[in-house]
Amino acid sequence: MSADTGEDSRSVSQDVTQQSGCTESAKAGRERRLASLILVHRNRRPLMQVRDVYKMLYQAHLGVGHLIASPEHALRSLHEELARLADAPDACKDEPLWESISPDDTVGRLNLRPFRRLGLEAEALSRALVAFAERPPGNWRDLAHSWTVVGRLVRDGVLPFGRASFRGFTSYVLRAHYPAVHHSRRYRTEYRPAYRVLSAEICRSFFKGDLGARVTIHI
Repeated sequence: MSADTGEDSRSVSQDVTQQSGCTESAKAGRERRLASLILVHRNRRPLMQVRDVYKMLYQAHLGVGHLIASPEHALRSLHEELARLADAPDACKDEPLWESISPDDTVGRLNLRPFRRLGLEAEALSRALVAFAERPPGNWRDLAHSWTVVGRLVRDGVLPFGRASFRGFTSYVLRAHYPAVHHSRRYRTEYRPAYRVLSAEICRSFFKGDLGARVTIHI
């Protein structure tokens, strides 16, 4: 993402609250859904850090954050990861095939271990990934607004993350203008994440028979 946003990203929450037709009850509903989404993921993976929350929301709003080099590269990379994929660690033996990562259930993570176990088609997934990379679900303003809401939820004690760690990571995010990041080391070590990010719509369209039926609007 370009660092030239044209304005101070810290003012984005003021812009969003002035959007026409956005009632207080609608905003409260979105905040509740966002809090619920994060708590579901945190309960599933208790070592989730502030950085991992940010990564999830980055993916929900901006997808993978970059264009795929080519369909051939996407397929080759997928085959290579599936081939070396280890069994799930004890901490995530029951990981689902699909996990929603957006409050409106439009974007999710397709976990590769259950994908491989079910014998689903890598070629179809590769084509879906290319289609999704060409149509990112949102923009940095959406991400900035969600992150502002997360900060309020942390401050109010709704989300179980330290205020100091949130402030420290947010300072980095603002300086870097909402960058793509890796998972935290603890998260990678404990859960060994292996997934691909897709919109639910694209996922259903490329896996109409088998996977499509499994991609529900619930986490």
